[in-house]
Amino acid sequence: MKRKQTPRILQIVGIVWALSHSITWGQGFVSLQNKFDIQGHRGFRGKWPENTWVGMQAALEAGVTTLEMDVVMSKDCEVVLSHEPWMSPEICEGPGIGEGNAEPLNLYRMDYAQIRSYDCGSPKGHPRFPQQRAVVAYKPLLREIMDSVQAYCLGKGRDLPNLNIEIKSKAAWDGLYHPQVHDFVQAVVAVLGSSGMKERCIIQSFDERVPALVWQVDSGLQSACLVEYRRVWSRAYFAEKVMGTWGKHAKIYSSHYRMLSKRTVKQMQRSGVEVIPWTVNKPSMMKRLMRWKVNGIITDYPDILVSLRQTRAGQTP
Repeated sequence: MKRKQTPRILQIVGIVWALSHSITWGQGFVSLQNKFDIQGHRGFRGKWPENTWVGMQAALEAGVTTLEMDVVMSKDCEVVLSHEPWMSPEICEGPGIGEGNAEPLNLYRMDYAQIRSYDCGSPKGHPRFPQQRAVVAYKPLLREIMDSVQAYCLGKGRDLPNLNIEIKSKAAWDGLYHPQVHDFVQAVVAVLGSSGMKERCIIQSFDERVPALVWQVDSGLQSACLVEYRRVWSRAYFAEKVMGTWGKHAKIYSSHYRMLSKRTVKQMQRSGVEVIPWTVNKPSMMKRLMRWKVNGIITDYPDILVSLRQTRAGQTP
């Protein structure tokens, strides 16, 4: 069968796109990760309650290099670990949950003492993570987690991990589920600055306003660009476009793993951008992404990823 010739116009477009590879958004960027980065998603969500100290501790014991977590704001301006800025009936129990309320319990309308009184350890078991253990757990403060991490590592004589902190914000939530985003960013950065771990922290967000604000508040902090899955005609071109917009302030491309291809990974890295996809739970996909030489992986099952990395290195898991 005769091979079809590529239309001339597509050849020209391809050449122009290839020439744009010389753009170096990450020029001068010093990576926080000098080795493959194993990130425990919300701690160790596959087996322990998310965004809790028990989950973070389990992730450290599993061998993660980075703890990934989400933060929201309380009414009394505390930075709290939580994926949603409300009490999720899927994982929490307490007054006002599961009682037919039309509106969820808004954490930004609750003082932290009230938030802490709820059990968010998946008391009835997590419907999507059957292996997850149900334990009594509360939503901790970010500073509490950072103190606990340092105390744990000191006691174990091990190196501190990195922290990947997702700011849960969007324009439609300003003043409703969190303060104005600039104030939100300032509050998070203030906690990091007083923790003694700031140099080990990354701030990530789906909110494209956040990286620029992080840069304004503290240009020494690194930011990651989070990208949802969507259908695009070229994953590599889409990544280039996103980082062309965010790249001055975000030097990590953290997309849904289905938004990546081997070409995308290579192109981002040539431009000085690290690639750390989320949330990868299937061993087969972990192996594929490692073959593509991503800089790290965010997973609900860090124990599986640690085992695969050890096997890949010829070690005994």
